[in-house]
Amino acid sequence: MSKGTCPRCGLPVEAQRSVDELFRCPGCDRLVTPSTDSGPPLLSPDDGLRSADTPPLQVGADFCRDYRLGPVVGEGAMGTVYRGLQLSTGRVVAIKFLTRIDSDVALTRFLAEGKLLARVTHPNVVRVFDVGEALGHPYLVTELMEGGTLEDRLQAGRPLKPADAVMIARQCLFGLSACHEAGIVHRDLKPANILFSSTGEAKIADLGIARQVDATWIVTATGSCVGTPRYMSPEQVRGETAEVPADLYAMGVLIYEMLCGKPPFDSPLLPEILSMHLTAKPPPIGSRVAGLPDALARLVHQALSKRPGDRPRSALAFAESIYQACQPSKFHPRPGPDAGLLEPDQRPARLARAPPIDSPARRRAPLRVACIGAALLTVLVWWGYACWHRHRLESAAERLWGIHENALRAHALADAATAARAYVALLRGGDG
Repeated sequence: MSKGTCPRCGLPVEAQRSVDELFRCPGCDRLVTPSTDSGPPLLSPDDGLRSADTPPLQVGADFCRDYRLGPVVGEGAMGTVYRGLQLSTGRVVAIKFLTRIDSDVALTRFLAEGKLLARVTHPNVVRVFDVGEALGHPYLVTELMEGGTLEDRLQAGRPLKPADAVMIARQCLFGLSACHEAGIVHRDLKPANILFSSTGEAKIADLGIARQVDATWIVTATGSCVGTPRYMSPEQVRGETAEVPADLYAMGVLIYEMLCGKPPFDSPLLPEILSMHLTAKPPPIGSRVAGLPDALARLVHQALSKRPGDRPRSALAFAESIYQACQPSKFHPRPGPDAGLLEPDQRPARLARAPPIDSPARRRAPLRVACIGAALLTVLVWWGYACWHRHRLESAAERLWGIHENALRAHALADAATAARAYVALLRGGDG
């Protein structure tokens, strides 16, 4: 019988016959996995490696046959995220257990959409490896993101560097484009759902979960709110179906917040925020960010249009328009801190990877060089031919003059006259 050691109390434990490769500690009655060469034993799903307020999670032996749960890496109103290990692949993953789905219809819809999400593969979308249910607890298995969230970067209320904001926005829009092409609308874009890899790559997460969960924002007893309402589109506020334009509106809010340090519509009261989304105009972003290109400011405000049809036509078109708006020639620095957005030598590498804009000036430059080269070549050819032709005329003229002089010495006047006429004709032809 296999043996191990409980990582919590240190007592020796023996494997249970009913649960493969699990051990029950006689001291604290917790199930644990055996230790491995890669590190200490992981606590089992019902061990409770979580905060004191998180209740124990019972998921059963079937789940444990392919997954091991480690420490809690995140908690929220929708559930708990664990660092885990997928035994079948050997990869470290994030496993999110949702706790706000309380109907069979919502659970069935969540599982179906989760399987659809697993087919979306894009560098700017958090990869979904698996979706399922364990003893009534729906869960998602995704790639583990260890670079924090956009919410973390905006915690201090300070704006991001404009170059960083533009780069993050374009990466998110590229990821959204891939999701929209697969028929998936996020519906709950917010800073907490923008995650970063260990290398700084921005990726969108929690796709589709907002549609399955009834309460995705929190209202306190005093009526104040936090979270999602700041990023809801007007059609979502009205209770209408949220489609692609709703995601583009949320991206407009995110870009505005990244550049300004706060969203366009903010209030401690939920009704006021919702009313602003429906009727209020956002403060001009150009008045808050020094040196912002007019084209970029117009794009952000276009995304914040109240009518869905007035927003950018797609996420990809939005991303490409941002790139064009951020060309160095579009910038108008004004006095102020951090004036200017992207100097030519400060454009991020991710931005530089996009297709370069082929301006008319660039297209004319090679043509101008080619024309100058052709003109120089023509002059050289003409000059060479002229030199050769003059040398040929001079040689012929010398021969004719010699014939003329010899004929005169021999008193052959007729031959001398013929040679003279030919000589004169040659000179006239050469001069002409």
